[in-house]
Amino acid sequence: MAHPEPKSTALRDIAVVFGVAAVLLGAGYFVWNRMENGDKPNEEATTKMEKPGEAPKDHPLARQIEVTGFRIREPKPGQAEVKMLVVNHSAADIADLRMTVALSVKGTAKEVAKFPLTVKRLGAFESTEASAKIKVAMRAYELPDWQFLEAKLLVQAPE
Repeated sequence: MAHPEPKSTALRDIAVVFGVAAVLLGAGYFVWNRMENGDKPNEEATTKMEKPGEAPKDHPLARQIEVTGFRIREPKPGQAEVKMLVVNHSAADIADLRMTVALSVKGTAKEVAKFPLTVKRLGAFESTEASAKIKVAMRAYELPDWQFLEAKLLVQAPE
């Protein structure tokens, strides 16, 4: 008894390969998108009451704010003025942006200065100049040069 010739399954095999590839790419995109947005899988949204004396919450756009381009000048001994550029890398307009800036030497924990900074308005994808007066024990020429400074920010959430 002769066995029948099998029918060609090339088209069906190709459809299965493309279907599996589409499912895997879709799942990969979903996971990547969730990670990019800072969401965690199975995370529940909870409302938390703020307690008196609790530290201020971070601003939701804190990761999108950059402070750079520091210039330090010394109008009189013991006082210095820091000029800098505040950059908004997000697509959102930000009003009344309050933060604490800690200037430190790059690659170390050595803090040079810490000061509050307020920016009235910062448009989407915009930057603005800001300045702050600080008290320092060193003279301006003893402070690290601009390329050796980095800022650590604590951006406060709006009330």
